[in-house]
Amino acid sequence: DCLGVGYEIDADAVAAARRNVESAGLESRIRLKEADLFSADLRDVDVVVVYLFRAGCARLQSKLDAELRPDALLVCVGFKLA
Repeated sequence: DCLGVGYEIDADAVAAARRNVESAGLESRIRLKEADLFSADLRDVDVVVVYLFRAGCARLQSKLDAELRPDALLVCVGFKLA
């Protein structure tokens, strides 16, 4: 089993994403939170997919270094973290 959890601070984007999840029938597999990724606990995460601009990536690097397990997979879309 796989559970996806998405974090987004924009309420409109969360609402649109929830509609997409519902239309795909994936409510039991995907949770969307209107919250800041930087406040999320990532210690038990297997895979992180990130789409942030450079400033956000630089800020996120230290959080990921501190919280992700060594075997966690990081996929960065758009910009490099380091």
